Amino acid sequence: MKKERELNFYTGENAADKNSSGMGLAIAKAITDSLKERIWIESSEKKGTSIYFTVSVHS
Repeated sequence: MKKERELNFYTGENAADKNSSGMGLAIAKAITDSLKERIWIESSEKKGTSIYFTVSVHS
């Protein structure tokens, strides 16, 4: 039986100050696509952005 959980990662208030290539989301998208899972982003002005993805858990 396939179970699904949604995970929410928050990197903190200073995340925008860090140097980044921007490849992380592209890599995460490729991984979730290859696993037939989902990834999406929700953003609120003055609150920040949350990135969500599903991961199947097999027991």
